[in-house]
Amino acid sequence: MTNSQQFKVNALTNSIIAILKGQPYTVPKRSLYLDLREKVLADFDQGIAFYRDVREHQQNRYDLSFEIGDLVNTGKYLMHRQRFDEAIRLFELSTTLPVQPNDYSYAYQLIADCYTKKGLKQLAILYYQKAIEKDPTNENAKGYLAELLR
Repeated sequence: MTNSQQFKVNALTNSIIAILKGQPYTVPKRSLYLDLREKVLADFDQGIAFYRDVREHQQNRYDLSFEIGDLVNTGKYLMHRQRFDEAIRLFELSTTLPVQPNDYSYAYQLIADCYTKKGLKQLAILYYQKAIEKDPTNENAKGYLAELLR
């Protein structure tokens, strides 16, 4: 086992402890986030093709237990590199997954953040409103929306 291709260190730790105790263990699956991040950075469309292939054919190899988190974190990684259009596409993709309303809300908030950074105020307002519709307790989206409406 190695953590060089793992983002979920807890799973590795638990497996190592089980090995040391002579107990049964499971080798953790690879981190989707780390591989997806690398691939979308090199070529976004090929990265998305990789993601779709993992979902269809490699679920036994990759950890998809928090798929929306992997997509959102990859989008945030792109945001930090000023690749807002690609980040928006990843956040939109994450909203197609069956998740909790607050997860949708966060993804919509991040889309709005990208539009704000791109100077597209009306789109940012629309997505902050969507974020609040999905989770009325999303105080960050409410605050950012209030700033834009001033």
